[in-house]
Amino acid sequence: MDGKICGGGFYIKKENRESKKHFYLKHLFAELHDNMKVEYQIGDKRVDVALLILDLKIGIEIETGANRDEQIIEKVKWLNKHFDEWIFVCQRKFLPKYDKFIDNKKSRCLTPKKAKEFILKYDSPCMHR
Repeated sequence: MDGKICGGGFYIKKENRESKKHFYLKHLFAELHDNMKVEYQIGDKRVDVALLILDLKIGIEIETGANRDEQIIEKVKWLNKHFDEWIFVCQRKFLPKYDKFIDNKKSRCLTPKKAKEFILKYDSPCMHR
């Protein structure tokens, strides 16, 4: 997630219509913590990745700039209702588009590198609050 390509590791296969970038970022974030869930569903909606630690739920939405404002507003309502904290993860050039939907307390808009740093703060259940 720091923009550098490395050898080794493992491969995963994309089988749906999402973009390659969205797919691999989702799975890279899932590797950051043992308690990460990909495509975590609540009701009829899903968050790309969820970090679940004891009573804390953090939602992570990978954004590629494709959503219309109306779609984002609906997603924000759902995220606010179901998560203690949540993050829009997007490229630097899309930060202004998504920044207007967050409060920097419960919600954040971060680049992949900053989002990774934020998630890595939660390295143990004792540090969650």
